[in-house]
Amino acid sequence: MVLRWLLALLVVTTLLGLYANEHWMTRHLKLDGRGTGQHLEIVDDRGSGGKSVATVDAPAGGPLTMRCEILHGFEWPFCEMQIEMQGGDLDLTHFSHIRLWLHAEGPTQDGGPAQVRVFLRNFNPVYSRKGEAEDLKPQEVIFSPSAQPQPMELRLSQFVVSSWWAQT
Repeated sequence: MVLRWLLALLVVTTLLGLYANEHWMTRHLKLDGRGTGQHLEIVDDRGSGGKSVATVDAPAGGPLTMRCEILHGFEWPFCEMQIEMQGGDLDLTHFSHIRLWLHAEGPTQDGGPAQVRVFLRNFNPVYSRKGEAEDLKPQEVIFSPSAQPQPMELRLSQFVVSSWWAQT
């Protein structure tokens, strides 16, 4: 009889542990440029002498959509969607991954699927000046969204220092 009660207690403890892991031990942070203290900025290469044009569609309650027309004019044409934290830095040490819903399409130079580069920019007082975005160490992941299931999860450990930054 004692063995049955012990087994029942272990089953209940296991179920409680699974519930706690899912609901009490998981942190969620929504970064979409609309939240308190978040600033969304759309950037293209026109500031560098290019001709690419980036626009954003942000319907109330709907997903953000960035449209980018890549045009020749800058050696490395680009469009960016940046989310900057207004109240200071964002410490991601207690997070393990990010989840993204992305779609990219359009012609590419090699005819392959369109690629997206996701940057996380790291501040460190050893090499960064406060308020200087160009001093932040970029860590990136490059992938083809069409080849990934949606939503896509990226482990923070997958991000690597951008080669162009490491060489400077």
